[in-house]
Amino acid sequence: MKRKRNPALIELMLVIVFFSLASLILLQMFAKAFTLSKQNIALANGQILLEDLMNQWMADPATPVAQDGVYRFNEEMNLDPDGRYLLCVERSETETLASITLTLQEQETTLIDFHTTISKEESK
Repeated sequence: MKRKRNPALIELMLVIVFFSLASLILLQMFAKAFTLSKQNIALANGQILLEDLMNQWMADPATPVAQDGVYRFNEEMNLDPDGRYLLCVERSETETLASITLTLQEQETTLIDFHTTISKEESK
């Protein structure tokens, strides 16, 4: 005698497998979206910081706001000795020109690079 199998049990197992796979995929997508969101927030904060420093420097190139050096920042762009973002400031001057380069890096990757030159006569 042949046994009849209950199709509802097989359907239930298929539905459980389908939802398990879908939940795994969605979990990975949400994790990637969260990471990408944090990176974009840090990038936006970094751009605001660099623009602010650049504007302060253009108003007064002798300002101590942007001294040469490398500074570490966290995701909120607060100074942090263990921060993962590096701000590199390079200034140079000639008799008539002053220039500055601001570079924001994450590890070895350059995220933002600002460079400008201003006449010393304009800044007075």
